Amino acid sequence: QMENVFIGAGGGGLWNNPRHPRYNKEAEELKSLRKEEADLINIKRKESIRSSNALPQQTLPTSASEKSTASKSDYQCKPRRTVKRNAEACRAGKSYEREMFHPGPYRDMDDEKRRLQNFMATGRYEDPGMSIKKAERRKPEEAQKPDTYEEVLNEIEEREQFLEDMAALGQDQHSFVVKSQISQQQQKLHELEALEKERKSKENTDKQYHQFKP
Repeated sequence: QMENVFIGAGGGGLWNNPRHPRYNKEAEELKSLRKEEADLINIKRKESIRSSNALPQQTLPTSASEKSTASKSDYQCKPRRTVKRNAEACRAGKSYEREMFHPGPYRDMDDEKRRLQNFMATGRYEDPGMSIKKAERRKPEEAQKPDTYEEVLNEIEEREQFLEDMAALGQDQHSFVVKSQISQQQQKLHELEALEKERKSKENTDKQYHQFKP
C-alpha cells in the first residue's frame, strides 16, 4: 500500500504530481469569445474597405451578454471621401438666388418740411411729433380736466327739472330724496366757490411778490 501511495502514474511520487492550469473554464470561454470578436472585427474591416466606409469604433466585450449586444447592433458608417457637387447641382439649389429688395417706409414730405423749417429757425433738427407732444405738455391742467363747477350746476338743474316734471304728473313721492340730493350738490357748489376764491387770491399774492421782488 505504501508503494502505491508514493509511486504514481508517469513515474512520479506524491510530491511530483503534474500541476493543473491556473485558469478555469470561464477563462477559456472568455478567451474564445475574444478570439471570435477579433475575427468579427476583421470581417467588418474588410467589408468597410470594400464599400469605402469608415471603420466602426468597437471595443472587445468582457462578457457573453456584451458580445450578444455588440453583434446585434447596427453600425452606421459615414462616407470616407467628400463628394464634390457639379455645377448643375449647385445651380439647382438656392445658394445663387439673390435676396429680394424690400423698400423701407416712405417719409412724409410735410414732416420733412417742418423738420427743415425747425432747423433753419433753431439751428437743430427736431422731430415734428416731439414738438406736438411738448405743446400738449405745456397746456394747463385746467384745460384738460372737466369743469367740475359746471357739472355740479348741471346736476342741480336736472334734479330741479325732474321735481317739476314729477309734480306736474302728480308723482312726487320721491321728492324728499331728490331735494336732499339737491342740497348736497349746493353744498358742494359752495365748497368749489370757496376753493376758487382761495386759488385766485393766491395767484394775486404770487404776482405781487414777483412784481416787488428786487
